[in-house]
Amino acid sequence: MGLFRESHSLALEGGNRLYAAIAMENLAALTRLQGEELGGVAQSRFREALLLYRSAGDKQGIASCLGGLAAAAVSSESRFLREPNLCAYERVNSAPSKKICAE
Repeated sequence: MGLFRESHSLALEGGNRLYAAIAMENLAALTRLQGEELGGVAQSRFREALLLYRSAGDKQGIASCLGGLAAAAVSSESRFLREPNLCAYERVNSAPSKKICAE
């Protein structure tokens, strides 16, 4: 985890938002995999990575972070958070699901 934090910091210092986003998303995914008690931390890190991807204009990164947020919400069984994130993820990936997203 330390290497991802250092990578993130160095990328931000160097002005490279894309690399900072990649490092933060990797840190978020690793945090999520470590357990449910860190779910809130993982979601916060996915949100930070999402903002960095948006500022860099990276649509693939945006979709990946939305998927990560949805997975973190599913892990925490938070329907309030899960459904909007899954719908946004599906819209970005152009694969709408009538089971989850209302038109």
